[in-house]
Amino acid sequence: MQLKRVAEAKLPTQWGDFLMIGFEELATGHDHVALVFWRYQR
Repeated sequence: MQLKRVAEAKLPTQWGDFLMIGFEELATGHDHVALVFWRYQR
C-alpha cells in the first residue's frame, strides 16, 4: 500500500497533545488518518 501524506494538524486534548496526520492511498484514493502521541524524555 502506497500512501501520500496530505495534511496534518495539532490536536490538543485533556490527555495530551496529539498530531493528526491525513493520508491518501494512491491506488484507491481512500483516506486514512493517524493519531500520533509521543513524549520525548532524556
